[in-house]
Amino acid sequence: MTPGSAVIACSAGLLLWILQLDPALAATVSIKYSQMVEDVQSGRFSSILISPDRGTAVLRGFDGNNYLVNLAPDKNLLKLLRDHRLDIAVKRSVNPSRARQALSSLVFPVFLLVLLFPIFIATAVVYCIPSLIAFRRGHRYRWIIIVLNLVGVLGGVTWIIALVWAVWPVDSSLNELLSNPTGLKK
Repeated sequence: MTPGSAVIACSAGLLLWILQLDPALAATVSIKYSQMVEDVQSGRFSSILISPDRGTAVLRGFDGNNYLVNLAPDKNLLKLLRDHRLDIAVKRSVNPSRARQALSSLVFPVFLLVLLFPIFIATAVVYCIPSLIAFRRGHRYRWIIIVLNLVGVLGGVTWIIALVWAVWPVDSSLNELLSNPTGLKK
């Protein structure tokens, strides 16, 4: 091995470690299960690395390439692999530590509290604006505005009516509003 190729191999290994990639999967070609069976029978592979869930496997070919295959529930697979003298290995499953499990179980509740709770509070405050304005101004019809505001939960039109009425001049009555909506007549 030349110094240049040693540096490249070391850099590739470091990159795989940083990216947490499985070196067996780094340069793989996907093949179908039926193609894998044919290639095992023809003696193309030297070894197989089966995933812990037995759903996929990486086969090492005599040509130096890795081949990824989705495994089928085949009762004869193990016999086929043994008969053709493949080195069989099962990848060790990695169980996360208790601290990592605890941290991952807290992600969603923390997300709800940090992100959604402030949005809920802001929405509630915006929803209550007509009532707050009516009470702050001492509006004569503040209780009716609150009722309109509460009924506004169902639609939105009554919320807009409550908001307009809450900012309407306090000394104007509802009869004046209905009889003279433009405010031009006196």
